[in-house]
Amino acid sequence: MYVGGLYICRPASPTEGCDWHMAKEETSAKVIVVANRPRFFRELLYRALTTASEAFQVLELTDEGELGKALRNLPADWVILTSEEEAKLPAAAESLLAARPALSAVAVSPDGARVEVIAAGTHGRTRQDYQNISLAQLIAVLAAGPQPANS
Repeated sequence: MYVGGLYICRPASPTEGCDWHMAKEETSAKVIVVANRPRFFRELLYRALTTASEAFQVLELTDEGELGKALRNLPADWVILTSEEEAKLPAAAESLLAARPALSAVAVSPDGARVEVIAAGTHGRTRQDYQNISLAQLIAVLAAGPQPANS
């Protein structure tokens, strides 16, 4: 399925793979990969981000196992994941960030009460923890974050 410059894949079964890639058009929009759980919260974030601003192109990733493959083929600026505990980024995501210095991440606790933002910058990454952050505040953080990877 083609959505706003990105090809979105929702496999029919967990064993099906996806070939993620950016459309040919150039854009200055920030590319955000939403791969958090539970499904309801991920879909809510996806819907809110796609309607919040034309400055975002949002990819909903239903299988976190596809994240590495998706990020190899997409010039993503942000990835939003579920934290393992205490709103900390999962270890696998830390290795993805190490491999992509321009990638920023948001780790959301399963209950949504705590958020860790790891923002890429010209002088390395900054980390900020939030408690009870609103959806509007999260969108503002994403909008003010790093410059697009594909500009």
